[in-house]
Amino acid sequence: MKLQVVTVDTAKNRQLFLEALREILPTLRYIPEASIEHRVGSKQKLVEASEDITSYILSGLRYEPNQNELYALICQVLRCLVSYLKTLGTPITVQNIVNCTHLTEQAMDSSFPGYHSSGLLSYVIGIRKAS
Repeated sequence: MKLQVVTVDTAKNRQLFLEALREILPTLRYIPEASIEHRVGSKQKLVEASEDITSYILSGLRYEPNQNELYALICQVLRCLVSYLKTLGTPITVQNIVNCTHLTEQAMDSSFPGYHSSGLLSYVIGIRKAS
């Protein structure tokens, strides 16, 4: 398998992550970024969570996604994480989601077993691209 170099725009990915959080938790839709950062604890935690999720996604693809695909994948990964947290009895808050990004792999494998490890993560949003 050929290794692919993927450019990561941290600021753009953080914005996509914030928008996805707002999609998953509708109570955040009209709350400014600074207030979300305050709820999470710090801007750095939000940045790290965004990087964790984005890195996980990019490592499970065989191509570089466009912005819309990446947004859809972040939303789907966060939905799976929320679902997984519910099974653990964890309250669904923005702080808990951000603090539990380390559970992303388990959450995705419980919903889509083997998709990430086989490079087929794009299939969870219905995109089938040739490698």
